Amino acid sequence: MLLLFDIFMKFVCRSPNDFARFEIDRYFGIVCYNCFSCFLWDDIVFYNQKGVELKVMELVVYFKLDHPYLEKAYQSTFYSFLKEVLEDEDNEKYMELFGKKDAKIKKFCFYVRMMSPVFQDDLIQFENSFVEMHIRDFDEIELYQFYNAFLSAFKKKKMFPMNLNQARIMGVKLKPLQKVEESTLYIKFLSPMVVKEHFKESNRIIYYTYQDEGFLEKLRSIIRNVSESLEYSFDVENLELIPVNPKKTVVSIYGVQIPVSIGSYILKGNKDLLNFLYLKGMGNLSGSGFGAFKIIGKEK
Repeated sequence: MLLLFDIFMKFVCRSPNDFARFEIDRYFGIVCYNCFSCFLWDDIVFYNQKGVELKVMELVVYFKLDHPYLEKAYQSTFYSFLKEVLEDEDNEKYMELFGKKDAKIKKFCFYVRMMSPVFQDDLIQFENSFVEMHIRDFDEIELYQFYNAFLSAFKKKKMFPMNLNQARIMGVKLKPLQKVEESTLYIKFLSPMVVKEHFKESNRIIYYTYQDEGFLEKLRSIIRNVSESLEYSFDVENLELIPVNPKKTVVSIYGVQIPVSIGSYILKGNKDLLNFLYLKGMGNLSGSGFGAFKIIGKEK
């Protein structure tokens, strides 16, 4: 059972062991079960086994399904799981993110991993019944709140009904990630990127993919608006997304067929902006399971 996670905390744990056992606490920070001490969030510094300081984390939630398949529009299913867990286990956080009429811009993104997925009609079938939900968040405290909520649901053996299926949490862990320190990244999307423009007067929506004229300009506009709404300031004008092995596909979002971009690209820009996009996701609907990417190469 993954109730605890192991990570080395230099100059923090007083235990003689190289690796200490910790549990996240939403108010205190981390409780160490080797030396039985509590540490406030501001006092915590994470290091990996080589002594390199870790700045960011990724939450991984392991699910087991009754049957080895999902509907193709699975993003909304896992988004509902997140909402349900927060509503039950951390209602204050749920109300902050989802409780108001005006949609709050999310600081997180997520993607779902399956073993050897095969697309068949309206279903995705895979090798076994296990799937992983990976959540990243530009707000590290919020990520720990998500961790606590999923951990609590796991301890309660919570079940998640689905259409012709059912899921249960098998484990929860925090995975360290290296902070982006480069201005050029070779990336591959882990979930489709949505880029849209909404005309309020006519209630008309236009969707862009990497092939369309005005795509990059609209992507920059989305990132600029999102970062400013979250009160962050980044240099967006010099952002570049250069296709390497791009693909266009169509996904169903709440019953609407939408063109999206996937594949691999060169991403160039200010390293603080790239780090923001790595944790927040890129494009529209990143908090709903779109726009997450992995770094497959770097260039300083």
